[in-house]
Amino acid sequence: SNFIPVLVDQVAQPKLAKQLGITLVPANILITQDNQRLLRFYGFLSPQALSDALNTTLVSWRNGEIPDEEFGDESTCCPIPETQ
Repeated sequence: SNFIPVLVDQVAQPKLAKQLGITLVPANILITQDNQRLLRFYGFLSPQALSDALNTTLVSWRNGEIPDEEFGDESTCCPIPETQ
């Protein structure tokens, strides 16, 4: 109830992917209503790890903190090919 998932197809929307700083897939980015980045992670997380990351970030944001964290296992990701 606190998040709205949005899928960005980096092939169909390369400009948006670049604007969001997506260089690897899968990538997940948590942003505020005013486009402030709070969290970015690459690779896959278990459902519990995803829930923990989202809830921790939400608590920080509600406390006025902007964590701007980035983490993940890049070895499980694929780089986005350069577009012409």
